[in-house]
Amino acid sequence: MWRIAKAIESLKEKQMDLMDMPSLPKEFILKSVSDSNLHPNLVTHFYPKSPISEQYRKLRENFKSLNKEKAIKVFSITSSIANEGKSITALNLAVSLTHDVDCKNVLLIDSDLRRGNIDGMLGMLPQVGLSEYLLLGADIENILFKSKINKLTIIPRGKIVENPTELLASSKMDSLLKMVREKFICREVGNLVNLENMVNQYPIKGKVGIGHTRWATHGEPTHNNAHPHTDCNDEIIVVHNGIIENYLPLKNKLKRGGHTFRSDTDTEVLAHLIEEYQKTGAQTLEEAILCALMDIKGTYAIAVISKKDPGKLVAARNGSPLILGIGENEIFIASDAPAIIPYTRKVVFLEDYQVAVVKDGKFNITGLNGTSVMYNISTIDWDVRAAQKDGYEHFMLKEIHEQPKIVKNILAEKIDFRNFDLKIEELLKIKSQILKAHQVIIQACGTSYHAGMIGEIAFEYFTNLHTDVEVSSEFRYKHFIADPNTLVISISQSGETADTLIALRKAKNKGLATFSLCNVVGSSVARESSAVFYIHAGPEIGVASTKAYIAQLFSLYLVAIFLGTLKKIIKDSFKNNLVKELSFIPSLMNKVLGSENLIAYCAEKYHSYNDFYFLGRGINYASALEGALKLKEIAYIHASAYPSGEMKHGPIALVSEKLVTVCIAVKSVTYDKVISNSQEIKARKGKVIAIASEGDMQIKKYVDDVIYIPQVQEIFSPLLVALPLQLLAYYIAVKRGCSVDKPKNLAKSVTVE
Repeated sequence: MWRIAKAIESLKEKQMDLMDMPSLPKEFILKSVSDSNLHPNLVTHFYPKSPISEQYRKLRENFKSLNKEKAIKVFSITSSIANEGKSITALNLAVSLTHDVDCKNVLLIDSDLRRGNIDGMLGMLPQVGLSEYLLLGADIENILFKSKINKLTIIPRGKIVENPTELLASSKMDSLLKMVREKFICREVGNLVNLENMVNQYPIKGKVGIGHTRWATHGEPTHNNAHPHTDCNDEIIVVHNGIIENYLPLKNKLKRGGHTFRSDTDTEVLAHLIEEYQKTGAQTLEEAILCALMDIKGTYAIAVISKKDPGKLVAARNGSPLILGIGENEIFIASDAPAIIPYTRKVVFLEDYQVAVVKDGKFNITGLNGTSVMYNISTIDWDVRAAQKDGYEHFMLKEIHEQPKIVKNILAEKIDFRNFDLKIEELLKIKSQILKAHQVIIQACGTSYHAGMIGEIAFEYFTNLHTDVEVSSEFRYKHFIADPNTLVISISQSGETADTLIALRKAKNKGLATFSLCNVVGSSVARESSAVFYIHAGPEIGVASTKAYIAQLFSLYLVAIFLGTLKKIIKDSFKNNLVKELSFIPSLMNKVLGSENLIAYCAEKYHSYNDFYFLGRGINYASALEGALKLKEIAYIHASAYPSGEMKHGPIALVSEKLVTVCIAVKSVTYDKVISNSQEIKARKGKVIAIASEGDMQIKKYVDDVIYIPQVQEIFSPLLVALPLQLLAYYIAVKRGCSVDKPKNLAKSVTVE
């Protein structure tokens, strides 16, 4: 503190005017740590010409009661300096702060001064003797003196220094203290816009950077638990997707070795492990990372940088997706293609246990043993516009409206309309295994599982093969007895769904034929399957799946019909009729979308209800499950789905005027039963929205509202039923003010188990 006083005396010798000391909050004026003997009377010594305000008098009286053990030491001098009769901005000469016993002192300086003044003032910094200097609001091109100052960090001009006095008196000071403490490691809690605002206020410049947004797995979503994470000295910086299963014993071991942890996350263990291996002999950053990864059990996609090795970035994966985008003298690291397609379409899909070292726009890929491996460069064929909203309010609404076009594209690719033949060359790769197949197992998660449920009925209907559908997270642990001639179909939009991928590997280990439906070329599920059908839905940005679900569903119908044809279960005349009917689906879907205003009206009418039932029978029970899932995902409303006939076996007990039931009542062999279920609900004062076939006028007698869809064969009706269910969930979510594209607690690709 005597050095600060010495610096002030130096200013006084230059006859700088110290008048007009602004009123600052007590907590930012004088606080002391236990080793400081600064007395409040020194305030008057430092400001001999300044009037003593009531605030300062109270401060002097209460000074001795300050918590000196925990307080941050803040000594602030602010002055107005006359220059040719004009007032220049206040010189925030010092906010010297200490936030932990082991941390450095930092001098914060506002540079909004004439160059001669700021240059001269910085010239005396060696007299101040602090260990680090942070220059705010600098015009870097004009800071000629910066090379003379050791440990000077420059933050370019931004909003934080428009009024330095207000900065000290505002909550922005807290953010600034975090910034100083973390040395350009920015992290925020909540929506990405919070981080964006932080970076806009405190601009960061450099050639290499990493960042990560993720949901909380270990510890609550707090500032300390947000990524990136660092080692003890803030020199190794890590972002990580996945779960380190053995983090706790590793953390305890590192703690015993003297490492200090600042978060509850599993990720932070990686930073400290890398630090430990650097201490114990690792020659390079990548060598330390390779050693650390050998200790890890679990899944990871990581990116690591180090202050000791500037310009280098090391990335690695196991079980979580990671791709390298190859640009012009630049390399991108991402977990999914939409993040990089505005910049490049050339990508390398890293395999499990591979490590990429990136520096100066070049990269090398090795295994965990450090030996270089071969890799393929793939080209992403997605249109950049597919990752833009194109005038729609949300990506989800845009993707709902894209569904007719996606189905039309699949038809164009997979059907020869000259003779109505199906062209599914992917399955011909495993034709011999298909012809021997006695059983089909479909395994998937979430929305893909609902597509699989419909696929189960379609496969049995068109192929006469016994078909089971399994939830991947259960199937992977299940003791199942499978005929050697079993075809296992895996469905995953991203191709990186952890449970689906592991279940696929289980099937392969049993020697079963594997076939996958996937949206992402080169993804893990696609690479590890014997054959793959790409649904080509394009990038699906909205977290709640819509167009990928329809693409999966339509593809399953085509595959089932193709298998039935190969196995000669389906005659050509029947196949031709099926293909003709499927060819009309895009135009029928557009007709459903034409009822969007009616669906929005239903959303307006029922958006305040907090409990929904979804009922369906036969193939549309899965549609009911999908409708309930969409409402839960984006509108945060409790919704349950049941086969309609199960209402009387328990769920009917909860029916009241506070419950809305969405009843799928399209023309089918069970139509009369569904109408009976609706009457049971209405008799108990429940509200009923029906999704019915065009021309069905009698249903209006038994329900409150009707949404009509064109009439098709019952087997294909889920393709049309899905649209009003998606739109109903969307408009209810909008009316409730929910984050439609980025619902809370959800991730687009579920890469953890």
